[in-house]
Amino acid sequence: MIDMPSHSHIVCLAPALLGPVPNTLAQAVGTTPRPNLEWLLQRANPIQCQASGSEGLLAERFPRLPAAGPLIAAASGLKDKSFCYRAAPIHLRADRDRLLVFAGQDCFLNEAESQSICDAVNAAFKDDGILLVAHGSEWLLFVDTPPGPELPPLSRLAGRYLDTVIPMDATAKRWRQLLNEIQMLLHAHPVNQAREAAGLLVVNGLWAWGGGAIQVDSAKALLSESWLFEGDSALVKGANALMRGADQPTNRTVWLYEAAEQALMGGDAGAWLAAIDWFETNLAKQWVEQCKVAGATVELRVGDGMGWQIDKGSKWHFWRRKHPLRSFIKVKD
Repeated sequence: MIDMPSHSHIVCLAPALLGPVPNTLAQAVGTTPRPNLEWLLQRANPIQCQASGSEGLLAERFPRLPAAGPLIAAASGLKDKSFCYRAAPIHLRADRDRLLVFAGQDCFLNEAESQSICDAVNAAFKDDGILLVAHGSEWLLFVDTPPGPELPPLSRLAGRYLDTVIPMDATAKRWRQLLNEIQMLLHAHPVNQAREAAGLLVVNGLWAWGGGAIQVDSAKALLSESWLFEGDSALVKGANALMRGADQPTNRTVWLYEAAEQALMGGDAGAWLAAIDWFETNLAKQWVEQCKVAGATVELRVGDGMGWQIDKGSKWHFWRRKHPLRSFIKVKD
């Protein structure tokens, strides 16, 4: 269990924690009690939460923060160019005349593999104002000029056919050309030859999203209040990097919990169920205590229309009918 101080206002962004998932996976949640998460959901009041994915939820709640690319660049100290996208390697699998996209943990590359692919891309596009940088487990695509409109986030791409998510109009023509050229470049790359020999997914594609101008303003100029961001995400590190120099908050915390989203992105049902249980034990339990004892306010935003807020008076909503966690899971159409 994580040791966390008491806070009067907690915002938790937990994309895909409660779906949407296939009905079979929703049923797998079973009837095992998750008393802390159920307590929060049963006593909370619904709030507007139309976004989805970690980037979408963060932008909806804190619209003045930079997009994912420049936010991660802020944490990395990388300011080589003026416009930056978040990027990631993907696996494209032919299915008749279409390409099915795989992403997530199975496409993870070690530091040497990442650098080798970045070097190859940068050599091929050195005259096009494009620079691909690997920083830890994150990739950033710096460009002189945006290749086209904003692309959907990786979480919306995984498990879908490429032609259903990439724009097909004239404004995205350069994007399609660029991504196709990178795909051909990676096809015979030594990293992929070694991965194929080892029985691993080859990373024969690149995706970029969350583009924006490099942010030079401090968080104090971007947010009306100071927040402490918690979690392991590169987005969290970027937000806290912008917070440097701002007054340190004592009672306002943002938790970005991406484990459920990462599990679904990789098609790992067991990891998604484990993410729920980890959340129950390590986060929800302490927040219930803070609500009961300290009167904390908790916002839980999981996306796709699902969001709740519990305030000082919510703990008295004991008269509400109890429902198992499974009843809160959103099932895919």
